[in-house]
Amino acid sequence: MLATPACAGRFVHLDPSAAPNYATVEVGPGFEARSVDVVAGGEIQAASLPTLDGRECEARNIDDQPDVRLVLRSTQSLHIAVEGDGQDTTLALHGPGGFLCDDDSAGGDDPAIDLNAAPAGRYEIWVGSYLPGHYPHVRLVISPAGR
Repeated sequence: MLATPACAGRFVHLDPSAAPNYATVEVGPGFEARSVDVVAGGEIQAASLPTLDGRECEARNIDDQPDVRLVLRSTQSLHIAVEGDGQDTTLALHGPGGFLCDDDSAGGDDPAIDLNAAPAGRYEIWVGSYLPGHYPHVRLVISPAGR
């Protein structure tokens, strides 16, 4: 379990080792895009997570357990995005090097994270809702970069 300082003396408790809420997706060379339907949202504000790019984590209202576990069988370049159908969602990803987060890079209210030459290994993905107490049904899409 990861505990990091948060606002007002509270801690963010995320458990990347916990079973994912929805699916484990394994990909190898030449994989086709995969999608997983999830319910976004949770009670955790992840702004204090230490991110790889040094920016404040933009993931809001996520669960303590990952929604999806991604297992890369080889080095891959990936595009991970949420198709929210007008819902305002966020995205957090924990991989071998640490956390990456996003809130609107896919356009509109949809988040996306691009990984270039991501090493083989295990990655955990959380899909959050920008609005507290909002739990929209959305689709997480994992595809090869550039497709």
